[in-house]
Amino acid sequence: MPTLAVRNDVTFYYTDSGAPGDRTFQRLAPHAASRGVRIISLNRQEYPGSTPYSEEERRILLHGDETDMERFLHQQGLLIALFIDGLLQEHSLPKRVAVAGWSLGNTFSIALLATIDEMPEGIKERLTNSIDHFFFWGTYSHLGEALF
Repeated sequence: MPTLAVRNDVTFYYTDSGAPGDRTFQRLAPHAASRGVRIISLNRQEYPGSTPYSEEERRILLHGDETDMERFLHQQGLLIALFIDGLLQEHSLPKRVAVAGWSLGNTFSIALLATIDEMPEGIKERLTNSIDHFFFWGTYSHLGEALF
């Protein structure tokens, strides 16, 4: 089971369809190679194989105010940036990377976008030179139905 440590205290589990030639995304894997696509799916914190949230992170999710949540999402965006950067370096990925979020995962993809200017320069450069698409699947509204 592949994992990637992004800090001493945070490790993410991921699945990798392999170079071209959680079950939702696994259905895409058989179609990837024939289309020249490599799919790497991240299990965010609290999902199997990845580091659970700390007690403080759980407290923020359950009882935090708006400022706490903003800091939490900012930190999550940076962690995902570290994960993608680690994959780019560890697997020598090509400079055509797409980031996709699904359902609530879109929140974390947006958090990644929101932190780009605050990333260390090397990471920022690698990500901006490599990521060329963002996809948001299964978006939702806080009201449970489309707003438009």
